[in-house]
Amino acid sequence: MSSNGNLKIRVSWYDESQKPFLDELDDKVFEPWDVSFNAKSDLLELDLFRKLLEENPFETEDDLMGVFSWKFLRKSGVPYDHLMAEIAKARRKEVDAIILNPAIANNALFANGLEQGIACGHGGFKVVFPKLELGQITKSLLPVDTFCMSSYIIANRAFWRDLVRFLDLYLDIADRLAKTDEEFKKVYFASAGYHRNRKFDHRPFMIERLVQLFLNTRMYNVHYLHPTENWLGNKFGDKAEIVDKLYHLKRVSLNNSLLLKEWMQVRHPIVSDWPKLTEFFHLDDPKIEM
Repeated sequence: MSSNGNLKIRVSWYDESQKPFLDELDDKVFEPWDVSFNAKSDLLELDLFRKLLEENPFETEDDLMGVFSWKFLRKSGVPYDHLMAEIAKARRKEVDAIILNPAIANNALFANGLEQGIACGHGGFKVVFPKLELGQITKSLLPVDTFCMSSYIIANRAFWRDLVRFLDLYLDIADRLAKTDEEFKKVYFASAGYHRNRKFDHRPFMIERLVQLFLNTRMYNVHYLHPTENWLGNKFGDKAEIVDKLYHLKRVSLNNSLLLKEWMQVRHPIVSDWPKLTEFFHLDDPKIEM
């Protein structure tokens, strides 16, 4: 990919109260995207990704297109200037994709997105992923960078196309399995226990975790934004030091059993204490005052 391609980031909104949050963004890069058409979608971000490809705003294969939510600055805590500097750096490196993960504390605390999903209440994953022959992933320590949750992605057309095909493939496999396996069907289409909307079944949350699998099985040049000391301090306050330690230990323990043991010891008092863990969940997903 060339660094000379166009860059545009679509910022999705669906309610007028969200639009003021877009005013602080550089309109040469960020483009408001009214996604009220997606209000009844059962698959959330995936249908936005499909819509992006359907509209095909890419003029060349070098163009980078992003999909962010209206609250990305406040949810991620990323300093605006740092974000723009990292995007510029990534373009100089001629990357295929740039990924901003807002769930920094969750990333630091859990081995992978599937373990995190079960911990935060999507208990059906204990049935869903083994039946999809992906159960072993819940026990794997995956690279800290690839913990993504289908959050904020900027990518070229090839990356977007491959990602959507990958996600659609697993949705198709799951739909076919649901026709022959009654236990899988019952769990897969049951409420995933999402605290903001109990009507959502396990599909959109499975999709979120499959993005991490995609990033670990595809050979793309991806630039991940790593949290800085200033970023962590602004986002987590007095919890910044423990999040930083966990994040660093997870990064370096991938091939080091001693450091892995230390990471597990440091995280244990948090993940084994529901009130403490809930506090970290809320730090990553704060309520945004409108």
